Amino acid sequence: APVAGDIDRFNEVNQEETQSTGARYVDVTGRSRSAAGDRGSVVGDGLHPSGGMYEAWARLALPEAVAALKSSW
Repeated sequence: APVAGDIDRFNEVNQEETQSTGARYVDVTGRSRSAAGDRGSVVGDGLHPSGGMYEAWARLALPEAVAALKSSW
């Protein structure tokens, strides 16, 4: 799908730019794509992420957040 390719290219640049600053990067696109068709991953409007999806993204980000906090001490 053309949009998926655009998102992948955006994520590649986003990751490169993020890492060039020394910041941490977490790619949540794979998790979002794996939930495609799962009505529980979006709210009633069919567009915006549900609380469950935000939780899944947070779980992906948590190890990087913990590592960043540990490295700052």
